[in-house]
Amino acid sequence: MRRAADGKLAIVAEQKLAKAGMADRDALRASRVLEFQHGLITVVTAALGLVVIYATVTFVLRRFPYTRPWGESMRGFLVTTIENLGLGVANAIQGCS
Repeated sequence: MRRAADGKLAIVAEQKLAKAGMADRDALRASRVLEFQHGLITVVTAALGLVVIYATVTFVLRRFPYTRPWGESMRGFLVTTIENLGLGVANAIQGCS
């Protein structure tokens, strides 16, 4: 999935540059734009992978009575962290204007 997204973004970037007439495809390939896109995709897929692993561990821990409190606390921590991140982004957006 990561390779497909990386290839698709490269094609879209080439098409946009060609349409704008700003640079040719060789210049795009030589620039750091594609490296940045590749790095961004890598970071996003790694983060999604970590979220899936975290959710799986939480789910498994919640299935057994002895480890249920651990699973519940992990779930609460994840929800609180996501809430704090969302509020931080919203506050940052309001502070920019």
